[in-house]
Amino acid sequence: MLGYRVVTYNVKGLHSPQKRRKILDQLKQMNCSIAYLQETHLSDAEHEKMNKSWASQVYYSSHKSGRRRGVAILIHRSIQFCFDSSFKDKEGRYVLINGTINGVWVSMLNVYAPNDNSPQFMKSIFNLVLDKAQGMLLIAGDFNCVLNPFLDKSTNSNIQPTTMSRALKNCCEEFGFLDVWRYKHPGDRDYTFFSHPHSTYSRIDYFFVPSNESFRAIDCQIHNITLSDHAPVSMVWDVGRVTTSGRWRLNTSLLGMPAFQATIRDEFISYLEINDKEDVSPIILWEAAKAVLRGKIIQLASTFKKVRTAKRQELEKKVGDLEKQHKKNTTSENLNKLKKAKQELDDLLTEKIERNLRFLKQKYYEHGSRASRLLASQLRKQCSLTTVHKIKSNKSDKPFLYKPNEISEAFAAFYKDLYSDKDRVSDPAVFDNYLKSIKLPTIDPTSAKFIDRPITKEEIEKAIKNLKNNKSPGTDGFTNEFYKNYIDLISPILERAYSDALEKGELPSAWREAIISVIPKEHKDPTDCASYRPIALLNTDCKLLTSILAKRVESVITTVIHPDQTGFIAGRYLPDNVRRLLNVMEHSNNYPFPCMALAVDAEKAFDRVSWPFLLKTLDRFGFGPNFNRWIQLLYAAPRSMVRVNGHISQSFDLGRGTRQGCPLSPLLFALSIEPLAQMIREDVNINGIEIGDKIHKISLYADDILVYLSEPLNSVPKLMDCFAKFGALSGYKVNVNKTEALALNSLVTHQMKAAFSFKWPKDGISYLGTTITQNLDKLYRANYNKLIDKISVDLNRWAVLPLTISGRIESIRMNVLPRLLFLFQTLPLAPPKNMFTILDRLISRFIWQGRRPRVRYKTLQLSKQHGGWGLPHLRHYWLACQLRALIIWISDKTDTRWLEIEKSLCTLTPLSKVPFTENKSLEETLGRWSKTTLAAWREVQKNFGLPCDMSVLSGVAHLKGFIPLKLDAGYKRWGHLNLNYIHQLIEDQELKTFEQLMNEFGLPRSDFYRYLQIRSYLFKHPDWNRIKKSDSPIEQYLTKIQNGKYIGRPISNLYRILSAMKQENTLHIKQKWEAELETEIREEVWDNIASEMHKVTNANLWREFQWKIVHRFFRSPRILAKIDPNRTSECWRECGEVSADHTHIFWKCPLLDNFWCEILDLLDKVFVFSLPRDPLL
Repeated sequence: MLGYRVVTYNVKGLHSPQKRRKILDQLKQMNCSIAYLQETHLSDAEHEKMNKSWASQVYYSSHKSGRRRGVAILIHRSIQFCFDSSFKDKEGRYVLINGTINGVWVSMLNVYAPNDNSPQFMKSIFNLVLDKAQGMLLIAGDFNCVLNPFLDKSTNSNIQPTTMSRALKNCCEEFGFLDVWRYKHPGDRDYTFFSHPHSTYSRIDYFFVPSNESFRAIDCQIHNITLSDHAPVSMVWDVGRVTTSGRWRLNTSLLGMPAFQATIRDEFISYLEINDKEDVSPIILWEAAKAVLRGKIIQLASTFKKVRTAKRQELEKKVGDLEKQHKKNTTSENLNKLKKAKQELDDLLTEKIERNLRFLKQKYYEHGSRASRLLASQLRKQCSLTTVHKIKSNKSDKPFLYKPNEISEAFAAFYKDLYSDKDRVSDPAVFDNYLKSIKLPTIDPTSAKFIDRPITKEEIEKAIKNLKNNKSPGTDGFTNEFYKNYIDLISPILERAYSDALEKGELPSAWREAIISVIPKEHKDPTDCASYRPIALLNTDCKLLTSILAKRVESVITTVIHPDQTGFIAGRYLPDNVRRLLNVMEHSNNYPFPCMALAVDAEKAFDRVSWPFLLKTLDRFGFGPNFNRWIQLLYAAPRSMVRVNGHISQSFDLGRGTRQGCPLSPLLFALSIEPLAQMIREDVNINGIEIGDKIHKISLYADDILVYLSEPLNSVPKLMDCFAKFGALSGYKVNVNKTEALALNSLVTHQMKAAFSFKWPKDGISYLGTTITQNLDKLYRANYNKLIDKISVDLNRWAVLPLTISGRIESIRMNVLPRLLFLFQTLPLAPPKNMFTILDRLISRFIWQGRRPRVRYKTLQLSKQHGGWGLPHLRHYWLACQLRALIIWISDKTDTRWLEIEKSLCTLTPLSKVPFTENKSLEETLGRWSKTTLAAWREVQKNFGLPCDMSVLSGVAHLKGFIPLKLDAGYKRWGHLNLNYIHQLIEDQELKTFEQLMNEFGLPRSDFYRYLQIRSYLFKHPDWNRIKKSDSPIEQYLTKIQNGKYIGRPISNLYRILSAMKQENTLHIKQKWEAELETEIREEVWDNIASEMHKVTNANLWREFQWKIVHRFFRSPRILAKIDPNRTSECWRECGEVSADHTHIFWKCPLLDNFWCEILDLLDKVFVFSLPRDPLL
């Protein structure tokens, strides 16, 4: 088909979900690309929902009531329509849209004319077209009149045209428009509308095109009248359509069909039994298996589809035949036969739609308000389409390309050029000499052998199980779900295939192919190929291989990659780089030389990595021959193609770069860029910033490089030389004009800034998702103010979504909290006190939709086990994030570079001991960011009643007021014996005996007097009884850290502990129930009610309903009467109760007796024993 199939259809109301689904399904069956719908009877909001179907763009005009008229134009997601402007009335009669399809200007006008014989309406429509339309024009809709009464009506009783018919005909003749169906069928009779009152047919639904564009109307048909009293009319419109190139992809829904799974499994086993021979290569065996299975899957899918559609097609043919008979002979007998056939078809479609709706409702029933993909899709802003409407051309006579094939080929040309190794160094000795000149560590031989060992079946199975669902497949079309379903059959073959590939030194071409999908970058020019991020869609075979290799490399990479690099390396985190920068900035204020930070912008860093350089670098790091061979095979003549707007370009060769989308790529990049980092560290002519006994020169997070420089006039030229030398070999290229510089002290003069071509932003540099201002006092405003404003906008936008209370709370957890947590972790700032108040108010207003809260905010913040709903307590999260630094102090993580700085500033006592002894003069010596961490800890101590001057966490050699410490150095020797903390002196809430300490730590007998001294000090301490119990959860957690048991996910653990220590509860609600029920509710019963209400059903909606009842969310007549004196407090069931409270409404009302009796009878039958009638049951 050369053009797009356009359908005009008066649907006679789409307010019913079933009807809406039937119509959309019918359009889909007709292969509709553009739909003109009339009489939608939808509001603006309901019209917007229609873009969740096959249509990605919807343009409409609604009647103000939202229940009358209404027109809409639906455009299929495969069409590259770029919207320009629209014009519509306020009565839901028409909508005109202008835009481009594949770069060609088009105008589409959808009309629903009044049926009151209004010629003026027709004139206004054509005047609108003359005034506003642009380019190719297509008018369609229900015009409520016939152009030719003789041919367009089934009866000839009145062949006089109405004034509106004459107006329409005159306008067509005057302005040169053709009635497309009549143009294609000059003497035929067919009709689009059946009037039941008059028992007549007429043709009142039309397509009109300008007469000089008649060649664009390739075909026009009138279909059966089935779901409405109008027939859909279709036309193929040629606007220079470019067909898209599709590739086969497994429909994962088939895997949910037991018959399909069993058939494919049998086919797979049968194939292996026949073909798995000794002389067959495992690779050929597997690639051929996929080809055989692909054919079988296509066959099965086709069969299933035929079975599904056969009955519908049969009924549609029957309706069509009967309709033709009725049009020729409108007898009651023919009409009854036609009605019966239509009802059968409608019943069939209704059954299908209701089944689909049932599954959809089941999804919402179970997951609607949970933190799931379903909720995320509701919250996600209606993102701009991923369609690339136009792209810049390098031809002077054609500045932009519009056609999908031209756009995809333009991207292909761009990436072919980007990935071509133009400046390849041919002499391997050049790489060797460069790498030998740098002191790089090597992995030990044992680790190299570990990485080089053969790939095992167990590794493959683990990698398959870790694959994520709902991911796009590579060129072979087999999805991750397929591998998971047949893991037992696939993993043995892959084990042999990987071994065979390594042995023979060749990978199948399919494993080296990729489809590049482009994702637009924010705030970039969408017409520039460079403004898109390429994601390589690899075959799962390749992804499994690289994920296994990545797991092996992860186990050793920290031994060769310097702690300066934190990107994608286990145990290293992005916030550490920012905290290090802030510490360097604070220190630089007192530095005697001018200091600056340089945020280096690399041009397509991942895409420019030279493969020969990468292989030489791996060899220099000591990786074994098998691993290096794997990398050679993966990057031996790989090919890619680009998919844009559904069109796939010609394939092209790659000559460099690591693929974004490959699990191994981030680690390979970190290894490839490490020589540059090490060269900068070693270059004595590049002056870093010295703090303590350490020099700080460079921080890396993958390709985000930040360089610390002093004396920039001397250091910058040397730094650029390093980049140039490295880039000549590796492909790395600095984009100087986009590189941002920040003066770290006032000694950086304007002349120094002018000496370099870097950007010097006045508002600070952008670094790892934060804005770093030169004035550290402006950090909060530059980061938090902008985020809070964005959160406020989002909450206002989400307010219109039909979310439950639990859904709104989950929205906060999954969307708002992560954004705040990012800043909490990266910026060690003490926010102003009102920040959390502002955020809590915004969140509370969102949860309660601007109305008065019915449940305390603090109650919502309780965990579900304690009767709350787990609403994030933002202050506690901030505390937990700050205390993560405290944990790093205690655990003394040597690969955390900011810790070196903060330790160097704490000279009087170890930094790890400072939080657990109260010494104001000591705290004053700390740096600014250490003080923030310490202030957070002091807040925890104060708010949760922890001892301040001494606790089980205090160091034995750093006890406040313990005079012998100043006179006797023997206590410090205890640290050498690993006796450091008070908790090590305690067992079972009692002080250990000296004999126990001797046996456990090896204390000499000569220390017995010291033991007596410290025992006397502890026993006399006013907090000793509380200290020896050490029952505080946070003290217990930090004790484990001090004992060397570093526990992962510290923020989550700390937040959970702080929340558990909070003294909030729901006892005030319990007391209200007790007063109404006139009985005591035991605390264990109440606790059980709170914890079990979230377990009784898998439907979040009913969980929330039960929670609302328990928390007295609903307002009883008694409460309503107190709020509004004009209302009565009598039971609304009119049972006679004059003061109906919660207990009466839900339990005691006499009119509920039968209901509760039926419930108890049903429960008796289910559990086979009688349950008492008890409201606490």
